[in-house]
Amino acid sequence: MFFQGWPEAARGAKAGVLRKKNGLIGMKSPGKRQIISLSPNTLRPVALGIFLPLTFAAGKRRFSKVKTDQTYLRFTMSQEGLVGIATRSTERDFLQNIEIEKIMKDLADKKE
Repeated sequence: MFFQGWPEAARGAKAGVLRKKNGLIGMKSPGKRQIISLSPNTLRPVALGIFLPLTFAAGKRRFSKVKTDQTYLRFTMSQEGLVGIATRSTERDFLQNIEIEKIMKDLADKKE
């Protein structure tokens, strides 16, 4: 059954929230009136619709914290870090402009 692994309070055994009667699961209000009476197959998508947005919100909060941390690190970067980034960028441009075949030919000519 869908609610089998849930804690007792969530299943409603003690809290009186969910009751199973004739294969139907219903939610009872504090005044003992039945608010919703659904089959287990209908209740599953309803439960997912209720709890799924909560799980996505938690993920978004984590990612927004990562963005905040990255922004903080960018603005507090030391001079040495900036020099290192500039050096790597310059070396990358230099390495892209090297003609490897020409260097190999020059080395081969020097050996002879």
